[in-house]
Amino acid sequence: MLIKMKKIILYINTIKYLKFIQIIYRVYYKIIPTSLLIPKSVEVKRISKINKISHPCKKKSTYQKNSIVTLNKSIPIPDGIWESKNASKLENYNLNYFDFITDIENPKEGELLINKWISDNIDYNTIPWHAYPVSLRIINWIKFLSLNNIYNTNYDNNIYKQTDWLTKNLEYHLLGNHLFVNAKALLFSGFYLNSEQSDRYIEQGTKIFNKEIKEQLLDDGGSFELSPMYHAIMLEDLLDIYNIINVSPKRAQANKLLDSLYHTIKRMFLWLETMTHTSGKYAHFNDSSSGVAPTLNELKQYADRLNLSESYIKSLDKNPVYLSNSGYCRLENDHAYVICDGANVGPDYIPGHAHADTLSFEMAINDIDIFVNSGTSEYGISEERHRQRSTASHNTAEINNQNSSEVWAGFRVARRAKIISANFNKDEQQYSASHNGYHRLNNQVTHKRSWTLHDKSLKICDNFSGKSTYSTSTYFHLHPDIIPNQTDSNKVALEYNNSKICTLIFDPRLDIEISRSTYHPGFGETEENKVITFKYKVKDFEKFDFSVEWE
Repeated sequence: MLIKMKKIILYINTIKYLKFIQIIYRVYYKIIPTSLLIPKSVEVKRISKINKISHPCKKKSTYQKNSIVTLNKSIPIPDGIWESKNASKLENYNLNYFDFITDIENPKEGELLINKWISDNIDYNTIPWHAYPVSLRIINWIKFLSLNNIYNTNYDNNIYKQTDWLTKNLEYHLLGNHLFVNAKALLFSGFYLNSEQSDRYIEQGTKIFNKEIKEQLLDDGGSFELSPMYHAIMLEDLLDIYNIINVSPKRAQANKLLDSLYHTIKRMFLWLETMTHTSGKYAHFNDSSSGVAPTLNELKQYADRLNLSESYIKSLDKNPVYLSNSGYCRLENDHAYVICDGANVGPDYIPGHAHADTLSFEMAINDIDIFVNSGTSEYGISEERHRQRSTASHNTAEINNQNSSEVWAGFRVARRAKIISANFNKDEQQYSASHNGYHRLNNQVTHKRSWTLHDKSLKICDNFSGKSTYSTSTYFHLHPDIIPNQTDSNKVALEYNNSKICTLIFDPRLDIEISRSTYHPGFGETEENKVITFKYKVKDFEKFDFSVEWE
């Protein structure tokens, strides 16, 4: 009975954040018969005489001998419906995205795959007809056909068919990046097709786009998902939309939209530059994984091909950057930089890609990655997925072995940490923040952390305040190339290629443990690494200092 009650409370604390429109559409899509959503057969008279688009970013999925290689895994193309029982939902989604098609060298192979998909997938109650893969497939087919100057009435009719289906299945039950990609697909079809319906797609897509950009893009240029990976995907979306509009005969219908796109792209580049390591990898905050989104350099090269080179910052200076709306801060000097996480879980009504990582950080010294969050290697519901989202998998502090935010069921968050104070001192290269994620415990613990970057050191100060006695565990996850060597009771030397890079100095009252862990730079990727854990029993209030020092 107690377990059931806890589960009910978990659901209540999750559902209460949903928007009313999400609940309405969840019910609507459950009760509406599929037969009422099936598109009518309409002949698309001709395709717009669209110019050849600029080549988009290279995709991470590839086609190899009747299979798709994606997420570091080979997925065979099924005979019949493109929904393999041996693949996860995410893998089946990727199979149906057709991301690989723009990089197929022989266009005839691409056409054979399009023909196969059209003939194989006639059942609307299957994954190939879910709105998200439908959206991405529409976009990727249009890119492929435009790049290769292919005019085929059958393909055009099927793009119309998929777009009409999409208009009746827009993902208002999910919102966020799903609805945004729905709008992108409508714009692609609208600027590509020349039919009675295509102008309606432009109107509907523009309306959703304008609303969602205002909703999803923060004033500091960050995506409200607060994930560098999803931010990069959204930035690619904007470049793609700019691309298709510019080559369409209907370009004159979108001058205002083009101007908005340019200024938005510029803001998003600055944010992404701040959250990118010198190695080119994105910081692993929330769901963020290498090999899914285009790299920063690939996005810049794409912007160059669109004559948008002025829209991005060539390189950051060494001054600190505070992304005040997102809650992230980058402290940097000539020797080191640290990316600090003072972000809330967000957005409230769609936190599926959030981790319990509040007040975590990543750091590099002399362009060598030192401290890393554990990353994301899989989606779905599993113990490993839950572990990777947990507080203990990030460079932050855990109280009473509990997560700072109640992440559960793969993509759910119930009670979540809120930032209750934040302060940035540019001159002192200092950032501090505190959160209330542990106020739900009987101890009502507040965790406050500050980072101060000096010329040859980083000082981290953790303050804990609460009621009675509680346990703290503070984690420092090391990049797989970094080897720890405890040299004193309160010192750990961190080595790279048999040379000492820096020394971690800590409060001697803390119990230290160096153990094995795993680091996940990409989907399906696991590398062994080491994690340093500091434990202490706190009564009421305590302060602990950590210092990372280098020559």
